[in-house]
Amino acid sequence: MKQNNEMSESPWELTTDLSRMDRDVIYHFIKNESYWGKHRTREQMDDAIDHSRWVFGLYDRATNAQIGFARVISDGITFGYLTDVFILSSYQGKGLGRYLLEAVMKHEGVAQVGRMVLLTEDPDFYTSYGFSVHRPEDPMELMQRKLPGYL
Repeated sequence: MKQNNEMSESPWELTTDLSRMDRDVIYHFIKNESYWGKHRTREQMDDAIDHSRWVFGLYDRATNAQIGFARVISDGITFGYLTDVFILSSYQGKGLGRYLLEAVMKHEGVAQVGRMVLLTEDPDFYTSYGFSVHRPEDPMELMQRKLPGYL
């Protein structure tokens, strides 16, 4: 499935085509520029991409280069985990993170998932997409098991 900006003359292209993901770009960003994935090997990153329910790549039409990424791990119905959301630093400040997140959350499959979670150091960015910080009054408790070395 290919999704494009509303305006056909847009300089950006969004796709969910797994074969178009530039795994070198994705791995480089996750390993060297993210705060959350520095511990991952290339093999682990490839497996993570391959086993995700949905992947989203954002591209600069002028160069055909991948400039952003997000993925969702999910059963497609009850639960999903949004992760590895990024825009390359040279493209930040252009509203592309918001464009990417809006497209992810409006995707026909993602929009149907009953509970979507994420881990972030920037919760304010995600609130306009329906996310909220887990509160104790929620009858469901969010729990985790974390291996040593993970954030």
